[in-house]
Amino acid sequence: MFFTLILARIPQCGIAHGRRGFGALQAGQRLATLLVVTLLASCASYTDQRAQAALLQALPKLVGPADSYTATVQGASSDGTRFEQVRATGVRVRRPNMPVFERIELRLSGVVVDAAAKRVTAVGDARLSLRLKVDDMVAYLGSSEWIDQPAVRVSTPDKVFISGRLKIAGIALASIATADLEGRLQARDTQLRLTIDALNWRGQTAPALVRALVEQAINPILDVAQYPLPARIDSAVVDGDAIVITASGSNLLLIK
Repeated sequence: MFFTLILARIPQCGIAHGRRGFGALQAGQRLATLLVVTLLASCASYTDQRAQAALLQALPKLVGPADSYTATVQGASSDGTRFEQVRATGVRVRRPNMPVFERIELRLSGVVVDAAAKRVTAVGDARLSLRLKVDDMVAYLGSSEWIDQPAVRVSTPDKVFISGRLKIAGIALASIATADLEGRLQARDTQLRLTIDALNWRGQTAPALVRALVEQAINPILDVAQYPLPARIDSAVVDGDAIVITASGSNLLLIK
């Protein structure tokens, strides 16, 4: 309709006007087309902005409260409830019974949002990268029930070294001496686990049975089963002073 109205304002040109009249008509049509394209682009931009705002309000419930979130969307529906593609980043993301993640990056597709409830209700496909800094892992372990005064260091590709006073039933000397534990990160379904390669305290090497008891007591280090995202942990590697966890999920109905 907008295109038709613009054309109606162009002066009618008879044959007597010749080429000049025809040229004016062409110029008017080009101007009308440009205005229509500009209007449509503005409408699309406004729709994406509204959709982006709705998504930012829903991310804390989906991923967890954070210091900040940023997001970009593509293919948003006119009512801002469906998105073809979403890229989002959360800084200092917190979840109950989990460490603070320095950064979480998300790539989502097929996203459905309940705008009124400020909640994501479905995701067709999800890819996540979670960055856990060593200092945040120390704070997390310090609140656990199995170790006091923990110290942590990491090395590539997946090694973790933990020192502290163990509080594990059945290990008589653990609570009165600092233990040194060396292990490797392992992703298993919804869990991040630590496979113990060596355990020492007071200069003694723990036998395999004791290592097995400690490994059973401390695992899983993380378990995302109670959270709507992600569905599983795919890998965990060391990157500088942090552990980078990749995770994914598909066809997720998020009704929690």
